Amino acid sequence: MLFYCGALAAPGNVDEGTTVMDYLPQERARGITIRAAAITFGWQGFHINLIDTPGHVDFSGEVERSLRVMDGGVLVVDATNGIQTQTKTVWQQAEKFHVPRVIFLNKMDLHSASADLTLNQIKKFFSATPLLLQVPVFSQGYLSGCVDLIKMRVLKYTDPLGGNIEILDLDSLNSETLTIAKKAQIDLLENLSSLDDEFAEKYLSNSFTPQDILLTIRKLTVRMQGYPILCGSALKNRGVQPVLDAIINFLPSPAESPPAEGKYMKNDISRSHKDHKLCALAYKVIQNTPRGPLVYARIYSGKIKHAEALKNTSRQNKVEKVIKLLRVRSDEYVELNEANAGDVIAIGGLKEVHSGDTLINKADIEEIILPGVKMPPPVFFCSIAAEDEGKEKDLEEVLKGIIREDPSFSARFDEESGQMFVTGQGELHLEILRDRILSDYKLKTRLGEMQVAYRESVQSETELLYEIDQIDSYICLKLKISKVQNNIEVDNLEEVIHGEKFDSLLAKAYFVATENQVYRDKIEKIREQDGKREDEEDLAHISKLNESYKGKLMQGIQMALLRGPLMGYPLINLKVEIMDGIYSRSKTSMIVINKAATFSIRELMKKGGAMLYEPIMNVEFEVSDACIGEIVSDISSNRRGMILQINKSNMISNISTRVPLKEMLGYTSILRSISKGVGTMTMSFHSYEYVGKDVEHNLINK
Repeated sequence: MLFYCGALAAPGNVDEGTTVMDYLPQERARGITIRAAAITFGWQGFHINLIDTPGHVDFSGEVERSLRVMDGGVLVVDATNGIQTQTKTVWQQAEKFHVPRVIFLNKMDLHSASADLTLNQIKKFFSATPLLLQVPVFSQGYLSGCVDLIKMRVLKYTDPLGGNIEILDLDSLNSETLTIAKKAQIDLLENLSSLDDEFAEKYLSNSFTPQDILLTIRKLTVRMQGYPILCGSALKNRGVQPVLDAIINFLPSPAESPPAEGKYMKNDISRSHKDHKLCALAYKVIQNTPRGPLVYARIYSGKIKHAEALKNTSRQNKVEKVIKLLRVRSDEYVELNEANAGDVIAIGGLKEVHSGDTLINKADIEEIILPGVKMPPPVFFCSIAAEDEGKEKDLEEVLKGIIREDPSFSARFDEESGQMFVTGQGELHLEILRDRILSDYKLKTRLGEMQVAYRESVQSETELLYEIDQIDSYICLKLKISKVQNNIEVDNLEEVIHGEKFDSLLAKAYFVATENQVYRDKIEKIREQDGKREDEEDLAHISKLNESYKGKLMQGIQMALLRGPLMGYPLINLKVEIMDGIYSRSKTSMIVINKAATFSIRELMKKGGAMLYEPIMNVEFEVSDACIGEIVSDISSNRRGMILQINKSNMISNISTRVPLKEMLGYTSILRSISKGVGTMTMSFHSYEYVGKDVEHNLINK
């Protein structure tokens, strides 16, 4: 894209490590995208902000954050493999954020590519209507061009770089391709007619024009009722310019996208492209750059000016000044005086901003907060240590910075073992963490053995009355624990432990204090025992606890919920409520509160019946037909897995399964042996589920 729009003198190549968007040393060494990179360029008089996102499942967090701020997307699908596990994940992410998309079928130059198979999979897996706009044209087995089904003309590539496109009539096609193209156009027109009544009338009366087709496709794309499909080969420079045209023709501009919706004083509020008030969302932070930390943000309304003071409504209205305002070009930057609605820019000087924070003008009294970005739960963890023991504090600071940049990582120091542990999305994710610490911060580290990130929960909902009543200490709490699904992200506790970001499953504590039976019973008991009046006056209902003590109590409970009683794993799918309680004005200290928070949760978990949960993964295999039986038998019989679906095409089978992560550790080498080195496997997180009594017993007693 960058080459054809004039931003580059020559196209980059992944294999040669010359791509502009993959600029990290780890990206060029491994030939994959790790960090979402942004760039701005022009095409046909339009201004395009592009964010190139990773394709590997371990970096789904980068995709999530990027899609959160996009108006539209181009989904690149490998036409030789069709719809894979990660394709499904990205599709679901785009659906969640209502991102219209164009689909590019890549690798159409290869003999094993199949547009028909991929279109059928799109219909089957996504219940979506694909709108095929091109039919590939081959000359002596070589992808030489395509038929444009909107204008019914042939686009022929006449040079190796694909820069020169010759427009030919349909009579240049052989009879087989011509027949395929005519049928494909009929299918396209009938799809448009079935989805749009206005076009259907024109189609039935044969009064439509190519412009009518184009406008109808745009309408359906923006509404996410249809998905334009283009064909080509990125490696062979075929079909890229039509993708750029499709971005302009079919995807919405910022002015056409829905307003950004958020909350202000518990009321719904929105900011549209035409609104003069500033509203921006920070979707990414890059920590270690020559210009210092940079915050990447999408502006939804208003403008940002250089040296302007911005208010962060997600962080208790913290105000910081814009030191640098930058247009992004991958890892290069151009300084700006101001940026406007629709722009994706980088901002220097914002030291307290995190991914998902809302930025407004300092003077704006309508303090809107936009929904942030939730990270997928980490499923792997391992110990990490500096090779030089004197560098442990340096490592701690480096991890804080990296977690601010990529909140799908987390880190914690375990007091019992004296080790630092890091969690992430997969083995590759954590290996990249180690590599980046070395390349960016010149700090050598070693990773321990990869382990599964289990979680804990309870069997049943329950209540507990917990009391500390000693000569110099007193507090009484009534707590209730309830099972919930997909808790919202924990508020204002993003850095409880070394910047740890709470995922959406973690247990959360609430200070309710709407009951007072415990307090009344205690006062009545004092009176029955002829207690002194000062004893009665010394006690107060828990709702009257001062804000400092209340905050310490809630933070202590939230911290206790990070360490379950079975194996010390965080608790999930629970909410803990303080319903009632009493404290002493003379004997309730910070020490007492800390003790109550820790031990009350332990007792509550024992009473509720603690259970161990494990991550269940969607695992997809691409193997030859000869391997199906062995893999299906191994997964279902030996690894507690479930076979979801088997699809066969071109002697290659796609096996969709659901398997506990524990059973898949080290499976890459097993698959290599079964498939003679040609099989592939991808994994993505599905859910946390109870491990079962036998597995639970074995793990606890290991």
